[in-house]
Amino acid sequence: MRRIALIFLAITLLPACTGYRTDDPILKKDAAHLTDDEMKQIVAIMFTEYGRVVIELHPEWAPTATRNFIKLVKAGYYDGMTICEIRPQVWIRGGAPDSEECKEGPGYTVALETPSAFVNRGRVGLYHHDMQPDEGTSQFFIMLNNAPSMNGGYSIFGEVIEGMPTVDRIGKIPTTPRDSLPRGYKPLETIFINDLQLAVKR
Repeated sequence: MRRIALIFLAITLLPACTGYRTDDPILKKDAAHLTDDEMKQIVAIMFTEYGRVVIELHPEWAPTATRNFIKLVKAGYYDGMTICEIRPQVWIRGGAPDSEECKEGPGYTVALETPSAFVNRGRVGLYHHDMQPDEGTSQFFIMLNNAPSMNGGYSIFGEVIEGMPTVDRIGKIPTTPRDSLPRGYKPLETIFINDLQLAVKR
């Protein structure tokens, strides 16, 4: 019941987010028909119990991953999912339908695009298993720190422009150890993505 109330509050407050509007005609277009310039105007606003995170999209870095993310957000795909993995000092990851195992996706995959953006703090990227670079799904990560060793290995499609303190708070939540069974890096607290909505920069 509490989570339902939080989702309602997030939707109610979204239009009031300073600097963003939710009634722009761009948001009514199907993701497949958005131009790169239109996608550059869009931000994704994620509401959690720890606070709000605003993600600026960068189709010039990874247009297919950006378009896929927009499509899933528009469909309400992420609402009610969880941040299912926290790698301390590395990233937080969410968007997995199977939150217990932190895996699966929407039933299709997205290939790795030629990476041009560095994997730096605040960057948002398409997650894939290390041995399957062309099998990205709905899952995304937000970097807690710069990770030069990961450059070139992931499609980076966005960057946090507001709310990094929220990301940092989530990143400090205790997890199971790396080698735990059945799964390492599992948060010991459930962190819901209460709502993830699109808006346009004013």
